[in-house]
Amino acid sequence: MPEMTASEAARILSRLGASKGGEARKNALSPARKLEISLSGVRAQWGEKAYQKALKRLKSEKALELAKSGKNRQAKGSLKETKAEGR
Repeated sequence: MPEMTASEAARILSRLGASKGGEARKNALSPARKLEISLSGVRAQWGEKAYQKALKRLKSEKALELAKSGKNRQAKGSLKETKAEGR
C-alpha cells in the first residue's frame, strides 16, 4: 500500500463524515435557530443596514402569513396596511 501524506488522509476522512455532519446539524436545529444563524450571517457579511432590512422583511412576511390564516387580528391590520402600500 502506498504511503499517504497527512493531508491526503485527512481529505479521505473528511469525505466520509463531512456530508453527514451538515445534514445532521440541519435536522437537529429548530427553524428559529436556523433563522438566527442566517441573520447573523447577513449581519456579518453585509452589515447592520442589511440586517435591519432583512428583519423588517421577515416581520412583514410573518404578518401576511398570519393574516392569510386568520389567526391574528393584529396581523390582519398589517395585511391591510401592506395592501394599501402596494406591496
